Amino acid sequence: MRILIDSRTLIWKGTGARRYLHNLLTNLAKVDKENEYFIFVRYNEEFDQSKFRKVVFKSPRRHIFNPIWTNVSLPLALKQNRIDVLHSPHTALPFIKVCPSVLTVHDLSFEVCPWDFRIKSRLFLRATSRLVSLSADKIIVPSTRIKKELTRIYRISEDKIEVIYEAADEIFRPVDRGKASEEVERKYKIKDDFILHVGLLRPRRNILTLLKAFNKLRSEYGVEVKLVLVGAAGYKSDELFHFMAKHDLNKEVIQLDYVSDKDLLYMYNAAEMLVYPSLYEGFGLPTMEAMACGTPVLASNVQPMLEIVGDGGIFFDPYNVTEMSQKMYSVLTDDNLKLELKEKALVRTRDFGWEVNAKRTRKIYYELYLSQ
Repeated sequence: MRILIDSRTLIWKGTGARRYLHNLLTNLAKVDKENEYFIFVRYNEEFDQSKFRKVVFKSPRRHIFNPIWTNVSLPLALKQNRIDVLHSPHTALPFIKVCPSVLTVHDLSFEVCPWDFRIKSRLFLRATSRLVSLSADKIIVPSTRIKKELTRIYRISEDKIEVIYEAADEIFRPVDRGKASEEVERKYKIKDDFILHVGLLRPRRNILTLLKAFNKLRSEYGVEVKLVLVGAAGYKSDELFHFMAKHDLNKEVIQLDYVSDKDLLYMYNAAEMLVYPSLYEGFGLPTMEAMACGTPVLASNVQPMLEIVGDGGIFFDPYNVTEMSQKMYSVLTDDNLKLELKEKALVRTRDFGWEVNAKRTRKIYYELYLSQ
């Protein structure tokens, strides 16, 4: 069987989509020694796996999802390389059907949270996502929530959708906390205890509520702790910086852009906890990464957080500032609770793995190949 995986999202450094694709490719190389794999990549994108043969196209970075590449270059590549199954890990499939296709849908945030997107982006994503979801032969989703949304919003049959959980990258693991704190201090000059959030700063991540809870934690509970936000400033993030300036939090809240995986490993291990107040996610990968490091996780009590974090963390109402600050205070001041959360987190992550993900994905390839 000859499988082509559209790998254009490899250029999206620091994103969940890129992490998903990188781990899928890496683990397919481990578990599948029989089939031939091709990856559709931009001319200067590197991926160090001899298992995959590159199908290269030349494009400026900002134009990699130009319809020309999807509807001309990609179908030509499928025909020229006699591909049996196409897998697109993002919302892009050619209109011309050359072979059976698998689509990974990470989330439908542009449908459920329209206020999280600029109008142009929202309209484009809505149109393309619906079309490619209907045309795909099989759809992979990372949580039950996304499966239910696809059936409800796009009227897609449940039989067409397979829930395959994602997992933490193998780099994320417990390391000596003293060493982690030293590395964080050395590189980022963060000496104090800190609460961590990881992810692009955008409205559905609910960072403003986190800032309000953090401000309450410091002002009413008298806790001396920093808040570290790892993630670029995204759409409508100005209000976050206005809030910080108004409440004199500019020195207490540290905002970093995307950091390397090695640095993120140290961040997770040095942090007092990860707080994830998101209102909407497809999977919520940072919660899994933090748990893999044994870091206490506090997450919003919405799906898929309840499904993914399970009993490996603590939940709160993401709209309730008082409850969020109280839960943070409990973790900061109760060493027994911290230890309990660490142990539960490490146990919970055993239920998730990229090799399992790759094997189940390969099974879908076989099913489509045999159905031709």
